[in-house]
Amino acid sequence: MSLSNRETEILQLLLAQQEITYYTLASISYPDDEEKPLPGSAYPGEIVERKGFVVTPTHIYQFWFNWIDNHYTLGNEMGRWGEADLEQLQMENEDAWLDVLSIQELMPAKPRKPLAPHPLPQRLYGMTAREDQIIRSLLSADQLWRYELFNVQSNGQVLGGSIYPGEVEQVTGLIITSGPAYQFTLDWVEEQYTLGQQTGAWHEVQFADLPEESREQARSIATALARSNDDSYWE
Repeated sequence: MSLSNRETEILQLLLAQQEITYYTLASISYPDDEEKPLPGSAYPGEIVERKGFVVTPTHIYQFWFNWIDNHYTLGNEMGRWGEADLEQLQMENEDAWLDVLSIQELMPAKPRKPLAPHPLPQRLYGMTAREDQIIRSLLSADQLWRYELFNVQSNGQVLGGSIYPGEVEQVTGLIITSGPAYQFTLDWVEEQYTLGQQTGAWHEVQFADLPEESREQARSIATALARSNDDSYWE
């Protein structure tokens, strides 16, 4: 069972907090064979509850990836994280037992190349890469495909689902289309991301009401979008 890039990233961070940086994940499955979404997903199914094993050259751990008390966890709070009982695993799931042992046997004692630290989030055009991904996924879910994000800026309030300092913050800006423009605020409501529909922050904006210094630029963007007949044009 493969993990999403986001799940891989979160697990890497959680394991690093346990001083585990060289490992292989094994026998990943859904608890109770049911896909349970976790908060912080940019799209359906991106982050879900999972269980499995972490194999290192010298240890085998069991984990239960979950969301508890507003943060991601390996299952520490539930007693689901720690050294695996291999005798019990052999009795309960011989396939998983053989899997983790074979992986461990083949693992080099040290990684073949040094593990690079994850770069800290950077803001480009007012957004981090994660904020940009979340905003565009939410717009796609609303069937909004052709647009440009304009005048985006952070309010400095950290939102749920962040795994690095400043990774996902409350940001505001404009969504310019070939027709209307919309004001939005990326926010966190009931453990889900929103562009402000639930809070009233999402609303249509008239170009005439924009500040003079940004009004003409916004109109130019809308005009360019209207003139574009290329179906591969995406902003």
